Amino acid sequence: MIVKINNRSEFVDKFLSPISRINENAVIKVSDTKISSLATTNDETMILYVVYNTPDGSQQIFDLNIPDINRLVKVLSCIEMDNIEIEFDKNKLKYKSNNINFKYHLLEDGIISTPNISFDKIKKLNFSTSFNLASGSVSNLIKASTFTVDTDKVYIYTKDGSVYCELTDHQKHNMDSFSRVLADAFTGSELATPIPLNFEIFRLMSSLRFESCSVNLDPEKKVLLFVITSGDYTLNFVTVGLVG
Repeated sequence: MIVKINNRSEFVDKFLSPISRINENAVIKVSDTKISSLATTNDETMILYVVYNTPDGSQQIFDLNIPDINRLVKVLSCIEMDNIEIEFDKNKLKYKSNNINFKYHLLEDGIISTPNISFDKIKKLNFSTSFNLASGSVSNLIKASTFTVDTDKVYIYTKDGSVYCELTDHQKHNMDSFSRVLADAFTGSELATPIPLNFEIFRLMSSLRFESCSVNLDPEKKVLLFVITSGDYTLNFVTVGLVG
């Protein structure tokens, strides 16, 4: 069985690397039209569902149980070609070219637990508020976090037709704070009560190359869905609001 990748560097940057920032291991599902993976942090407060739509649509259906995503990234980075074919042979991945050969052993089915989460159900939540998040806004927020070093919370709310964020912790006294506009406009319901998030979602996104990200929010369940689409790749990040 063959795994076909049309652009190795893109596959590493837009598929494998984001997974590695969520969890060190993952099950990658290969089908006839796409390669996908659902990964969560150990506490399941952050979810990533990433999809690579394969243009030729000729692959077979099988699972790859990757024990160490970063090791796979490192060995793929040694390949100079972009359009590659990797053989899946029982419990290992094999690659052979004129100047590079490698074997990467995988785990058996069932050893890596697949998250008991339905992304289809997540998409059906009542996302009544949405806005576009520019990469520049994320970069500016990362810079501001060097000022509010005593908190890992960011509060999202709307005011005067815009989306704002505040870096602070409302549960602590004498806490420094920093607030700024996150998006100039939004659609749907206003967020009168700020929703606290783990700031790690923005740190993770800052490591990705993207121009704009669509953000959909279910205010009642405090669930946010961040969607980044780039060429044949779609990255869906899901996070849940914190207490206070």
